[in-house]
Amino acid sequence: MTIHLDAYAAAFHERCDAAEHAFSCLAPFADADGSFVTGVPGLRVREIRATELVLGLAGETATISLRCAPGTRWQPILAATRTLMEDASLRPLWDEPCVDDNEGRYMRSESNAHGHLDWLGSALLRRARLFQSATNAFHLKGWTMDRKFKIEFVSAVEAGAYHQKFIERLTDPVWGLPLNVHRHECYCRTSPSAASTCWIELTQPGRVDPVLQLRFHHENPSYYTDLRPQFRSLGSEKRWLNQIFPPTAQVTQPSLSHRATDFHRPVK
Repeated sequence: MTIHLDAYAAAFHERCDAAEHAFSCLAPFADADGSFVTGVPGLRVREIRATELVLGLAGETATISLRCAPGTRWQPILAATRTLMEDASLRPLWDEPCVDDNEGRYMRSESNAHGHLDWLGSALLRRARLFQSATNAFHLKGWTMDRKFKIEFVSAVEAGAYHQKFIERLTDPVWGLPLNVHRHECYCRTSPSAASTCWIELTQPGRVDPVLQLRFHHENPSYYTDLRPQFRSLGSEKRWLNQIFPPTAQVTQPSLSHRATDFHRPVK
């Protein structure tokens, strides 16, 4: 599988190189004594081919490729990241030939807590395009908690305008996932102009414990003035901009940090 990265992303109130930001979120590294591991434990760089970075988990044969935008190269990104980590007395792990005891402990802990979701993570990744083509969200974040995946969409338009379409495509009988809607709480009609969040949980057929929780949040469009030109400065497609931030909308100025696309696990 190959994932194509944009040239730029927005993080921490600034425009940044998308490939550099992606690798900084994924790269596994340990502290000086190796007792604490962050990033994705067990992740290894298998190969670098100009604009393509091939990644895989230690002990596994499956790989995924990240293809950066033309003009960007992975070698200097990895070298710069290594320098930053070593200057902070951290030890990069992405090219270590073996998994030591501490990193292995983190891998086992994650597997015990969320190993039953491995198939779902892979299936969602293969349908990543849906998160753009079937939603009106400009901000997306995801994490694992309570033995389920949780994904939150934030939009400047009414969530009800798209969340049903997204569910239908995600669970399409031919191309979608084998999931059924277990819980559906929609507040779009009761508060269409105010901030609200609709909750939808899905289960596997014949089971009662949800494995996926989707949160569709929207704010009053006036909260998002000036986001359209900020996204345009990142090179966003005009058609997508017209869908997410209609030109006629009077959309106070939030920061570019709202444009989050990295998959992470918050503490809350």
